Amino acid sequence: NTAPTATITYSPAGPYKENDSVTITATFTESLTTTPKIAISGVSSINATGMSGSGITWTYDYTAPAGDGTETITLSAGTDAAGNEVVADPTNKTFTVDNTAPTATITYSPAGPYKENDSVTITATFTESLTTTPKIAISGVSSINATGMSGSGITWTYDYTAPAEIGRAHV
Repeated sequence: NTAPTATITYSPAGPYKENDSVTITATFTESLTTTPKIAISGVSSINATGMSGSGITWTYDYTAPAGDGTETITLSAGTDAAGNEVVADPTNKTFTVDNTAPTATITYSPAGPYKENDSVTITATFTESLTTTPKIAISGVSSINATGMSGSGITWTYDYTAPAEIGRAHV
């Protein structure tokens, strides 16, 4: 008598923001003859709710809540033909809800003030890894429209050349 186990997948892949719609799929090691239930705890509190599907593939439509943190899935109630109840602890049972925008600390190397044609590396260090390239805009004595930075993860840079004008530039 072996209880069915499940692997969880998410479509689309996370992390998720408030009101994102996610299809959570539980793929079991054997066909179920009764409906499994899913419960989600962490950022939200979803009591055991029936999933949709049949056989080895069952789904649940999830909407991400406000807040930040890790959601954890547990399964219950579904049984196989022999009456064995599903294992409550599926593989890939956690996912992230992240509604907080990253912030950045800006540094300059070397430190200013600068004279004409000085090269300055502007570094933006973010509070979390970015999945898209951030853009930098500079206004003041020189204007640079939103331009992509170089880097990856939490550290991104832009190489700037000081202009001939006297004044302040704002990043």
